[in-house]
Amino acid sequence: ISLSRFYLSLNYHIEAKKTIDPIKDAVEKFGYLGLGPLIECVMGTYFMYIEADMWKAFEHLSEAAKRFEGFDSKMFRYAKHQLAYCMMTTHGYEEGLKLFNEILESAQSDNDVSRILGIKTSLTKFFLVNFGEIELALRFSAEALEISQGGTRSEKAKALASRGHAFWAKGQIKESIIY
Repeated sequence: ISLSRFYLSLNYHIEAKKTIDPIKDAVEKFGYLGLGPLIECVMGTYFMYIEADMWKAFEHLSEAAKRFEGFDSKMFRYAKHQLAYCMMTTHGYEEGLKLFNEILESAQSDNDVSRILGIKTSLTKFFLVNFGEIELALRFSAEALEISQGGTRSEKAKALASRGHAFWAKGQIKESIIY
């Protein structure tokens, strides 16, 4: 189980699935409730990123988020984050963005700077640019860059990369290279 979490953190979705395949049936049969949400999360990201079956991914990620509800854990936040991305393709951009905003509000109410930064950079690099929301991507990337000033070197690098990505999407290559 720890290995599947590790693989998820590296975006190695095939390897994560391989680690849960041998135990998946036993977890379902004997009801090891604590493992079920993780399995759903692994299966959801596998279907999303490997099989490109967004509806199956949505089913698994919805179940993972539902089963993780009430636990303030990184896996719950990860499942919701992935679910929001999935919803952008299965239920429309607005529905996915609505869930992202809920996640962002939660991070802001917890004053969790690292999570806020992660959400803003993810939204910029992967979602807003892909859906043509370039001005919003530029705004979020500027906010992420400002937030990152008090953060770690890694957080600053993510913010710089998202800012560069937003400028690249706008066609401002010189600015993109600067970041």
